[in-house]
Amino acid sequence: MEKTKHIYQLDNKRRITFPKDITEKYGTAFVIVRLRNEVLLKPMPKNPIEALQKEGKKFRGITANQLRKDFERSLSERV
Repeated sequence: MEKTKHIYQLDNKRRITFPKDITEKYGTAFVIVRLRNEVLLKPMPKNPIEALQKEGKKFRGITANQLRKDFERSLSERV
């Protein structure tokens, strides 16, 4: 996975404009995930219900608390 960091600033109406290559690759709808000390933008799946069902099957037997801890740990390792 390509790791690149870009700095974008909000305009006076609190909007962010992404370059064309970003919107072509990820689309124009994003989910904002609030973490303890940061926010994460995740592209919205074309079919959110189907994507959620598919992901949910991967985590049978794992608690929500453990998922949260694992997710936060993986994010801190990426930055």
